[in-house]
Amino acid sequence: MAANPPAQRTETASSDSSRADVEISQSTENSGLILVSSPLTGDNYLVWSRAVKFALGAKKRLSFIDGRSVRPAENSEELDEWIRVDYMIITWILNSVSKRIVDAFIHVTSARHLWLELKARYGGSNGPMIYNLEREISSISQGDMSITD
Repeated sequence: MAANPPAQRTETASSDSSRADVEISQSTENSGLILVSSPLTGDNYLVWSRAVKFALGAKKRLSFIDGRSVRPAENSEELDEWIRVDYMIITWILNSVSKRIVDAFIHVTSARHLWLELKARYGGSNGPMIYNLEREISSISQGDMSITD
């Protein structure tokens, strides 16, 4: 006889500016979860952030880092559940950051705040690097011929 899957509970948190789906599945949410296979080391931010977005999107939690999920009002019945989910996401993200740099982000107050801090520190503009790479590529030649010949 097959075992019944764990029950799922769905709650919706409302806010003046948005609605956050706070669907809870006890079998897939735990603080020890590793979202991505390679932790953030700083120089791999672009690849790491995309992998985290995919993982959170698959778990219906992307709204907590992209700003669509807004913390419910202090007197709201949904506040405790929203905070629980937000803390879980903070834990998942911190678990996917290198131990060498994680301590710099322990002060964050929400998953959105953590995401923005990581982006500000490691996702900065690569304009000068892109310019240099484009310049190097344009000067590449093959023997006596340039790439455009």
